[in-house]
Amino acid sequence: MLRGGSDGSPRFVWGSLMPVGGVAVGARTRRCDMRVCMAQMATRAGDLDRTVARMVSLSERASLQGADLVVFPMAALTGPEGLAVTGEREGFVSDVMAAVERLARQVACACIVPVVFDLDGEQVAEAVLMDGGHVVPLKLAAYASSVLQAQGAGPEAQDAPAPDLPEFTLGDLRLGVAFTYEDLDDYVDFDFDLDAVIYIAGYGYAIDDPSSLLGADLQEGRYVQDAEAMGAWVVGVGSLGCYGAQLYTGSSFAITPAGELAASAPAFEESLTCVDVDPHLSGPLDSPVTPEVYDEPTFLWEALAMGVHDRIAAMGRRRAVVVLDGSLSSQVLAVLATDALGPTNVRLLVSPVDEGERPACLALASNLRAESRDLRGAAGEQGPGLALGVAQAHALAWADEDDGVVLSPLTKTALALLDRQPAQGASPILPLGDVYLTDVVGLAHARNVISPVMPHLALAPWEVPSVPGVERDQRSDEEWTHAVDTIILDHVEWGHPLSELPGATGEDAGLCAAVVRALDNGGSWRLACGPCLIASTCTLWDARRPLGLAWHDVMDRPSPTAAGDGLEELGRQVEKGGDVDWTRLMSLFATPADAGGEDLPDDVAPDVPGDEEPSEADKMSRLRDTLGWLHDFSQGGAFQQRGFGDREDDGRKGPDGSPASDEGRRPWQNPFSEN
Repeated sequence: MLRGGSDGSPRFVWGSLMPVGGVAVGARTRRCDMRVCMAQMATRAGDLDRTVARMVSLSERASLQGADLVVFPMAALTGPEGLAVTGEREGFVSDVMAAVERLARQVACACIVPVVFDLDGEQVAEAVLMDGGHVVPLKLAAYASSVLQAQGAGPEAQDAPAPDLPEFTLGDLRLGVAFTYEDLDDYVDFDFDLDAVIYIAGYGYAIDDPSSLLGADLQEGRYVQDAEAMGAWVVGVGSLGCYGAQLYTGSSFAITPAGELAASAPAFEESLTCVDVDPHLSGPLDSPVTPEVYDEPTFLWEALAMGVHDRIAAMGRRRAVVVLDGSLSSQVLAVLATDALGPTNVRLLVSPVDEGERPACLALASNLRAESRDLRGAAGEQGPGLALGVAQAHALAWADEDDGVVLSPLTKTALALLDRQPAQGASPILPLGDVYLTDVVGLAHARNVISPVMPHLALAPWEVPSVPGVERDQRSDEEWTHAVDTIILDHVEWGHPLSELPGATGEDAGLCAAVVRALDNGGSWRLACGPCLIASTCTLWDARRPLGLAWHDVMDRPSPTAAGDGLEELGRQVEKGGDVDWTRLMSLFATPADAGGEDLPDDVAPDVPGDEEPSEADKMSRLRDTLGWLHDFSQGGAFQQRGFGDREDDGRKGPDGSPASDEGRRPWQNPFSEN
C-alpha cells in the first residue's frame, strides 16, 4: 500500500498488508460511532488539478464538522470510465496517480476517493483510502489478502464472494466498499460481519431501474432490503452531472440496519451531507428522515435538463438551437433547453412542416422569451423531407455564428423505426434519443402543469409512428404510439424474443414482427445520428445488430432438437457439480427414430435406425466438443462477459449512442440478466 515517505509523499509499501481479514488503517482512539460525510460534487472528468483542489476544500469543511471519513463519488476524479486510447492511456494513469499523491498529502481527514482505469479494454475501478499518511487501494489490498487466504483452499472456496471485495477496519468500525449490485449481493449472501457498507454507485440514471435513483426512490429500490439483510448501515454516495452521455443525479443517502433513512442528500445539487454511523444502534432513530416522494416525469425532466446543460458546457459552447417543426417532440425539446440553459441562451428556428402549426410555434417562442427566427417558404412545394433539411441547414449556420449547438428532437421511437437518413439527425446531442415518444407526451403534460407554455399537447400527424408493412388500426394517436413503444421496450430493454412479444405486450403478432423487422433494418440509418443522453438500462446502440446481418428472428420456431435437450441436461449436471452421468447424456444426444432426416442433405442428416451406428470414439469426440463450447461460454471461459477486473456482470458495455466517440461508453454493467 502507499505510505508517507520521509518527505511527506506517499509511496507503495506492501509488507504491511494484513494477510487475513482485510486491512486495518489509521487505528486510533475514537468514539464508538463514526461521522461519515457524503461529498456529492459535480466535476468534469479528468480536470485533475481543479478537482483535487475542490476535494481538499471539502475535506477541510467536513473536518470542521467533525467528520471521521469523507466519501467522494465514483465519477468525481477520473469520470466513470478509464481512458481507452492506447497512445494516451499511460499518460492519463500517470497523471491520475500524481493527483492522488497530492490529494493524500493535503486532505484534512480520512477520505475514500474512487478512480477508474482502462487496462487493455477492461474497466478497473479502485477505491483509494487516504488516512493519516497512509494510502490504501482497498480493492487491490482485498484481492491480495484473498489470494493469500485461498492458497491451499479446497473446492469449497469456489462458493465465495468476489476476491476484491474490501473488508477493513477504520477507527472502531468494520467497513466494506461496494461499486455494483453484484458487490452488494455478495455482502448480503456471505457473512462479513460489517458495521457499514459504503456503496459508491457506478450506475447512471435509468428510468427503468429504480435502484439507479439511489435515495430519490428508496421505496422501489433495493437498499432498504440490503441494509436489513446485512444487519449493517448502507451509505450510498452518488455521482452528480453528465459524464459522456450518462446521467448521474446525486441523491446520496444513509440507511440504518433497521431500514430507516438517517440522512439524505438532494438530487441534482451539490452537497456535503454528514451522518453519524452508530454500530451499536439497536432501536429506531429519534428523528428519521422522511424519504422523498418520487415523481417519474419530473425527475426525468430534471435529469435531461442537467444533461443538456453539462454536455453543451463540456463542448465549450453556450447556446442551443432548436428547430420548431410543429412536432410535440420539438416543442418539448425547446422548453427543455430553455429550462437547462435559460432563455437568453436558446435560439428557436420556426419552420413547421405543416403551415397550420406556425401560429403555435410562434406562440411557444414568445412564451419562452427566447430569440427566434421565422423561416418561411423553406421548401416550397417539395414536401416535408426537404423542408426539414433546409431548416436544419439554417439551424447549423445559426449555431455556428452564435456559439451554439443544434439539438435534435428525435426520440427513441423515431430512431427505432428509421428507414432513411434523418434530416434532423446531424446533432452532437440527442436529448430525447433514449426516451420513448409515449414518455415525451408524459413530459409535455407534466411540464405544462408547472407553467402552460406549450400551446397544445397533441402529436403531429407525421410524428405518430409509422410501421412499414402494417396498416394502422383505429386507435388514437397516443394509444397507437403506446402500443408501438411497448413492443420496442419489451424487445430492447427486457430482451423478449419475437415469439414472446405478443404474449408480453398483448399486441398482434403481425405488428410485433413488423416493429422488430423495422428495428433490425434501421441500424445503418441510426449511425448517421449523434449520441443520445442515456435514460434507460439499454439504448438502441446497446441493442444493435451486426451491420448487414441477413438473419431475422421468426415468430414460430421448431421445438429443440435432441442435441438441444442434451445440452440442457449437460448444463444442469455441470451446475450441480460432481460426476457427469455419461450414459444419460449419450441417450439424449442420440437422435430419436421419429426425427427423420430423409429431407436433409446426407452430410447433415441425423443418424436414424438402419444407418451405421457412430463409434464410441465418435460419440466421445462430439461430447468433448460440446463440453469445450460450454466451458468457453461459462464463467472464466474464453467467451465470458467482462466486467470490472474479473467480475462477471451482465449487460452494459460499449458506446451509448454513437460509434464515433468513446466518451459515452458505459463501463458499468446492466443490473438485469438476459433471461
